[in-house]
Amino acid sequence: MAVQDANLWITYVSEGDEPGDFTFLVDEIADDGILAFFDRIPIKPGGDLWEKLAEPMGEPSLDGWAVVLTPSNMGSAVVREELAHGLDRVMNTRGGAFPVVLLLHGLRADRIPPALRAPGCVSLADPEWRDKLAEALHVEPATRRATRGARRRPRESTALPPTYTMTIHRAVGDKSQQTALEFRPESGELPHWCFGIPVSCDSLTGWGRWKSGGIPSRAALMDPDRNDVIMGIRRRIEGTNYVFRGAGDPLSAEHSAYALFYGAVPKTVVFAHGDHPDGPPILDEQVFTIELGD
Repeated sequence: MAVQDANLWITYVSEGDEPGDFTFLVDEIADDGILAFFDRIPIKPGGDLWEKLAEPMGEPSLDGWAVVLTPSNMGSAVVREELAHGLDRVMNTRGGAFPVVLLLHGLRADRIPPALRAPGCVSLADPEWRDKLAEALHVEPATRRATRGARRRPRESTALPPTYTMTIHRAVGDKSQQTALEFRPESGELPHWCFGIPVSCDSLTGWGRWKSGGIPSRAALMDPDRNDVIMGIRRRIEGTNYVFRGAGDPLSAEHSAYALFYGAVPKTVVFAHGDHPDGPPILDEQVFTIELGD
């Protein structure tokens, strides 16, 4: 069934520290009704690629997965084996109707190992590769025609607006390495909210809603009764990939959202409001990137 737009995860799987930045693809297809984000996933011999795929693939808002294949990563037996296993797990998890597309960069289709064959295969050397990718994702042609060539609306300033506040609480629970970021509206109520941290950040230890003014300890955020939880949505903003978490528990002057870190705090985070329960973050006027000081 055709859709108005689609959320696409583009990955480049490589062995070790081999470079492979295909971020430009995100901008190339932004006017085609496709909101994409890109990740390079390094793996090592004996690694389990599925562990890195499982969380994003479990996100209901993800409409498709694109895998970039090049002569370089196809020259690695480790990559070929891990990708074959990963493709099989994705198809079993999301079902045969879930769009999986191989994007070929400098590689002929007949050089793809049989174990890596996917329902969709698009060569980036094809002048019509954008249309073919959109078709594989079932994006309506009318959407592509209406947006093709249109200038994308610029994002608003990333400065924190006066309608929201962000407070840094250090040494939470008398632990010098614990830092909490508190978000709340200055007035009114925010029904649905989410925050994003860079996907490279591994110091987040807790998050949730609590009384405004700070949290006494990590235990304050371990609430199993969160409503309309959002987890795993990824977006690329200002050149950085963020993963979002949030809930439908309202924020107000009395209750704030908190993100708790142990050790390093990311230089930037994103705070957004959702448009409905379980909805993705709104990435235009209501997204705020926060620069964290020392």
